[in-house]
Amino acid sequence: MPDTKDLQYSLTGAQTGIWFAQQLDPDNPIYNTAEYIEINGPINIALFEEALRHVIKEAESLHVRFGENMDGPWQMINPSPDVQLHVIDVSSEPDPEKTALDWMKADLAKPVDLGYDPLFNEALFIAGPDRFFWYQRIHHIAIDGFGFSLIAQRVASTYAALVKGQSAKDRSFGSLQAILEEDTDYRASEQYEKDRQFWLDRFADGPEVVSLADRAPRTSNSFLRHTAYLPLSDVNALKEAARYFSGSWHEVVIAVSAVYVHRMTGSEDVVLGLPMMGRIGSASLNVPAMVMNLLPLRLSVSSSMSFSELIQQISREIRSIRRHHKYRHEELRRDLKLIGENHRLFGPQINLMPFDYGLDFAGARGTTHNLSAGPVDDLSINVYDRTNGSGLRIDVDANPEVYSESDIKLHQQRILQLLQMASAGEDMLIGQMELLLPEEKKQVISEWNETAKPENLLSLQDMFEKQAVLTPERIALICDDVQVNYQELNEEANRLAHLLIEKGLGPEQFVALALPRSPEMVASMLAVLKTGAAYLPLDPEFPADRISYMLEDANPSCIITTEEIAARLPDDLSVPQLVLDQAVTQEVVKRYSPDNPNVSVSLAHPAYIIYTSGSTGRPKGVVVTHKSLSNFLLSMQEAFSLGEEDRLLAVTTVSFDISALELYLPLISGAQIVIAQKETIREPQALAQMIEYFDINIMQATPTLWHALVTNEPEKLRGLRVLVGGEALPSGLLQALHELHCPVTNLYGPTETTIWSAAAFLEEGLKGVPSIGKPIWNTQVYVLDNGLQPVPPGVVGELYIAGTGLARGYFRRPDLTAERFVADPYGPPGARMYRTGDQARWRADGSLDYIGRADHQIKIRGFRIELGEIDAVLAKHPDIEQAAVVVREDQPGD
Repeated sequence: MPDTKDLQYSLTGAQTGIWFAQQLDPDNPIYNTAEYIEINGPINIALFEEALRHVIKEAESLHVRFGENMDGPWQMINPSPDVQLHVIDVSSEPDPEKTALDWMKADLAKPVDLGYDPLFNEALFIAGPDRFFWYQRIHHIAIDGFGFSLIAQRVASTYAALVKGQSAKDRSFGSLQAILEEDTDYRASEQYEKDRQFWLDRFADGPEVVSLADRAPRTSNSFLRHTAYLPLSDVNALKEAARYFSGSWHEVVIAVSAVYVHRMTGSEDVVLGLPMMGRIGSASLNVPAMVMNLLPLRLSVSSSMSFSELIQQISREIRSIRRHHKYRHEELRRDLKLIGENHRLFGPQINLMPFDYGLDFAGARGTTHNLSAGPVDDLSINVYDRTNGSGLRIDVDANPEVYSESDIKLHQQRILQLLQMASAGEDMLIGQMELLLPEEKKQVISEWNETAKPENLLSLQDMFEKQAVLTPERIALICDDVQVNYQELNEEANRLAHLLIEKGLGPEQFVALALPRSPEMVASMLAVLKTGAAYLPLDPEFPADRISYMLEDANPSCIITTEEIAARLPDDLSVPQLVLDQAVTQEVVKRYSPDNPNVSVSLAHPAYIIYTSGSTGRPKGVVVTHKSLSNFLLSMQEAFSLGEEDRLLAVTTVSFDISALELYLPLISGAQIVIAQKETIREPQALAQMIEYFDINIMQATPTLWHALVTNEPEKLRGLRVLVGGEALPSGLLQALHELHCPVTNLYGPTETTIWSAAAFLEEGLKGVPSIGKPIWNTQVYVLDNGLQPVPPGVVGELYIAGTGLARGYFRRPDLTAERFVADPYGPPGARMYRTGDQARWRADGSLDYIGRADHQIKIRGFRIELGEIDAVLAKHPDIEQAAVVVREDQPGD
């Protein structure tokens, strides 16, 4: 070998990234790698130290010195340093291994100055006469995992030779200089450019790298680890399954990891980090050094793909990237301008270490225990196969800046479950592979959906009639200067109901209502329900073509309206009209009985039909039954406990189902409704004055309206019970409301599941994004992936809702009903669930976080619309222009 003394070499590509990272954070010990080998049997300490000195002398990478000049960092191969083996007797300690591990971890936490400090440290712990722990800590710039195995095997074989009285053989390791020169030659070769272009083409589209963490990783000076073991019987089953899938057991492990990332994140473009030794066809096969490269393994994974298809894809991809394995991932990151902590090339890392240590210290068996494999940016799944009959050791290492101990334990348990499922050798669709642990599935499907309440429900009209008997003289409704008590409101509704019944109105028929915000509007809604028919609310400000469409589609038996509004209705209407403010109509209505009609109304009959826009852009009628409506109202009655002292301010147009809570909840509770006119609602100061004047103590509105009130008239809201829905509730708004000591309830639910399906009572002092709460009475909510499988808590999926609140479906739209109201695989036979199109995730306490839309709808002040409908919405809702509006795809909301 030529004399290398005083020769300076450039750093290899593998070393360069480590050098600069360590210089940026010199006190960080994260690049220290270490393991200890448990030796069971007698050890001659003097001969062991002699063997260790001999091997370290041969391992040139352990006595390299680093420096930096104008041309950049350099390294120099120095003569072998004086080896200090710490011999520490822990045999008298209560727990010798723990004592030894504490020492090792303290040493592992010491940073290394690459310019001055030794790159390694060695210790031998005496745990008993026939039990020893040999500890090695080596900086990652000098060695990789395969290099550790070379040193350990060489020390074991040299020690065995010395015990037999033989001399240690020299030059068992290759030359470090050969590796350095090989790296320099590669960088100047045509192959280097070919490899570079391969990777640039592979990632030209800049794929989004997904992680199992819910926040961007930050550099840590430590890592968390959870270790588990796959017994030999399971390993044998895994290898047999690999043959069935026409792959290797390594590929099965990678496939399971890819399935896990896909199922946990929903991403179909999965990029894993795959460490490769970098020694293929290289002089480094017999040189302990830092040669390993991290290659991005990019896979297409979908729920409809079979597991065997994924195995075959992995096999092809690995063969492909191996041909270009020498091009460094650090250089590719620079090429792709992925600079900085939050710009990553891959997500979780899969580190398979199948090389066999096979350690035999002159008859004493050595078992290796890894302590640190280097930095963990995100999450690393490390699998060790020592082929000693003990099975596989699986370590999950994680960055403590983004994962907790419980996180990594759960990740490991789920991965092991998937691995055991794959080991069964049964090919199945990826979307059908069980992701959740049994206890998790029970929790998210059953325990957090324990909402059952007795369903001996009364219809809304029955509940209102009972309340009218209890409090006949109590004021039920205030609108402008008009006050109506419960008896008066009930009698007015009854007279109109008798007239409608005489005209043939009854169950399974619709009555359109186009009325101003008035007592007559409320009485008409109640009257229609008393006939057994269902009402279709029409906002008079709707565009004429939209009203025409709804009337044509619903084909109501008649329209109840006023002269002023009738003049603005489309001219071509063929629907009979009942004009309430005409003198003749008023005279006719007065003739009818004020008593409650004797109509048998089934709870299965429709109560109302609400037209809402959706993914098609074509308005569709959602048919809600009496049972769904009553279940909702009773749930809200229990939640808010309204009574005679309460006044609720109604601000929502009746064309939105949210208005049903405002109008009906007070009427079944003995409380009062105060109806605000649209002109008042559009002026925050006027609305706040109304709240103060009428002594309102409860009100529901969208965050947009609440924000306007808080901004303009905060003091008039002090102490008001605030109900929020229709849009995502910003945390800043919640804080502002809490500062006014307003009790806040955040509500969530689509029209198709009857107004609200979940509620969160938000206490003062809460930080972060407000929850949308837990399911209400007789309601089940599921957070599912693309294969309709439940996702674990903390994982984003699509929200599905089942239970009593489900609407019948879309009127005269069986195709769309079948698409959105799908079979509930977790409910009783025949049960359905509604696909909301919203993304959500479970919190640890069983409440829900709203994340955003899963489709491409946008949101303007609580209106769910399509991109092509913006002009129409602005035309019929001019008040939108008074708010700051941001329009973009995937806007949070319904």
